[in-house]
Parts: sequence; structure tokens; C-alpha cells
Amino acid sequence: MRSGIFKPRNPKMAQVFYRAGFIEAWGRGYEKIMSAFDDANLKRPEFIVEQGGVTAIIPREIFMMVRDTQRPSINQPETDQSELKPSQNRVKTELKLHLMEILRNDPTLSYVQIGKMLGMHRSSVQRRLDALVKEGKLRHVGPSNGGSWVVIE
Repeated sequence: MRSGIFKPRNPKMAQVFYRAGFIEAWGRGYEKIMSAFDDANLKRPEFIVEQGGVTAIIPREIFMMVRDTQRPSINQPETDQSELKPSQNRVKTELKLHLMEILRNDPTLSYVQIGKMLGMHRSSVQRRLDALVKEGKLRHVGPSNGGSWVVIE
């Protein structure tokens, strides 16, 4: 976030990303990343330049968040892993209930569509839906590519 001349480390890759619309100007990426972390009230990542490359160290709190849960504050003290277990179970239960509600409203949604709604990868959605099927709370009817979901009350 200092002024100066910026040049891409790999000009050919940078050109591809620029043409695809992922890059708007050279040297703005770091500033945009830091602003996004600040806007989300998250601890900023640490960047280390080493051996001709850049390593980004992103605090784990970001990956532990699930949509619609409280975002951790930068000033919150770090918690012990044993303290997280009940909270994680609650979040998993809430996510399962949320998935069932989504499928009640639109039983024809695919793994990818649900993943986009929840900000999750397709395989994560599939694992959670498979768990609901094993618990007897959900059933899939029809072909795997296009069927529909039935929520069992």
C-alpha cells in the first residue's frame, strides 16, 4: 500500500487474468485484499516474499465461519479448541436445518446451486446432504443428475 512502480511477477499470467477481467490495474491487489479483510472485520493476512514467490498467511478464523453465523472480531481473544466443540456442533445442526429449509422451498436444486447459495464447495454440500440421508431426514428421488429432494418430517 505504498506508491511506486508495480510490475507483475509473471507477465504472461497477469495478461491472461487482465484479459479475463480478474485484474483491473497492476499493484491494486494487495490494497483490495486488505480493504476486504477490514470491511469484514477480520484480522489481516500476512504476506511474506521468499524464494522469488509470495506466501500469504491467512488466519484460520476465516475458514471456520459458516454463512449466517457471527463473524469473529479482530479483538476477540483466541479460544481453546476444546471450547469450540459445542459451538461447532450447534453450527453443524443449524446448517443441516438450513439445508432442509432450502430444499423444502426448492427440492430440485443441485449440489452446485446449493453451494453457491451457502458459499460452500459442491463436495461439502454433498457430504452434508449424504449425512442427512443417512439420518433419515432427507431422500433423493429420481436420477442423480436432475431428480428432486424430499424432506422427511
